[in-house]
Amino acid sequence: MLCFGRHMRGPCAILSDTWTGDRDLPLNLGKNVVDYLIDLKTQLEAAQEYADEHTSAAQKSYAARYNLRSREKHFEVGDHVLLLAPDSTKSKTLHVGKGLEK
Repeated sequence: MLCFGRHMRGPCAILSDTWTGDRDLPLNLGKNVVDYLIDLKTQLEAAQEYADEHTSAAQKSYAARYNLRSREKHFEVGDHVLLLAPDSTKSKTLHVGKGLEK
């Protein structure tokens, strides 16, 4: 509305107005309304398939990039591990660092 100074009207709004009789069909229309709707549906389905294909390809690329330097981690009973847990004290001056524990 800010660009053109009027409300934008899409193809569905125009079709709705012509079907209800609020507005007459323009004479220079290249095809009838039913053919237009069928073409519109076909184009929207093609656009959805295109978007789905590219979304799945991009997701695979993102996952491959994220997991590029990752590796499997295996721990056995008795292994020493470093556990990073949030500190229960909120004060930074009272924080006591904990070392490795068994």
